[in-house]
Amino acid sequence: MRTIHIAGLGSASHSGEVLQMDYSIEVDGATHSSLKAITAVGIILYVAGIPIGVAMALKSNSKFLYNNNPEVRDKHEACVSEFGNLYMQ
Repeated sequence: MRTIHIAGLGSASHSGEVLQMDYSIEVDGATHSSLKAITAVGIILYVAGIPIGVAMALKSNSKFLYNNNPEVRDKHEACVSEFGNLYMQ
């Protein structure tokens, strides 16, 4: 969301600051504010969501990762195959 200043655009109603990729979007305008909000939500989901999702998947399958009983051997092998490297890190 890089911005640039264009001297010819500056006026009483326009700051002259626009997005570098789309000159029709003024900095701190309504469209730019919504783009900043969407970007913030995406960053939070990516940074926090992936580790939380992995932790939930490991926690829900932890009983099968170390349980090598014959009754649940198929589930154990599937969990170790799917989550083993994540669980051992």
